[in-house]
Amino acid sequence: MTKGTKELYTNHLFLRPFTIKDSESSYHNWLNQEEVFIFMDMEPIKTIEECELYVSSKLSYYHSEFFYDWCIEEKASHNCIGEINAVRTKDKKGISIGYCLGKEYWKKGYMKESLEVIIHYFFDELNYEYIEADCVENNNASIHLLNHFGFKRIFETTYQLHQSDI
Repeated sequence: MTKGTKELYTNHLFLRPFTIKDSESSYHNWLNQEEVFIFMDMEPIKTIEECELYVSSKLSYYHSEFFYDWCIEEKASHNCIGEINAVRTKDKKGISIGYCLGKEYWKKGYMKESLEVIIHYFFDELNYEYIEADCVENNNASIHLLNHFGFKRIFETTYQLHQSDI
């Protein structure tokens, strides 16, 4: 049973906890793609076995109410096409998010749908005061997405959205 990672739905997506069955779909749809990891501190996964280790490493944390990690599943195909994860900030008033999506699914509005439902979950249901995201300077698509939701740049690569701003 998961506590923090609640199942969430959008028009085209199902955001839910990962299962080991997501390994193959995740590998083929995003975890092995060089382009997905250009702006991240992680390397693409090279084999399905490595992907199984990656996915299984998450499973034991789902019992925590402060662990947030969603598999982004496309409703039409039932494919795992990306991920959103989050951790509480040190002051326990905010949440820090990270996200990625397979290249084939870029420019379809999927991450916009995902962030919208995540933002409402963290503000409306969990009452966090702010959400922040780190984003490298030349990741223009991500910066544009964060700006769309009203995130403000507070440090060189950190953007923040306060509940009072929406």
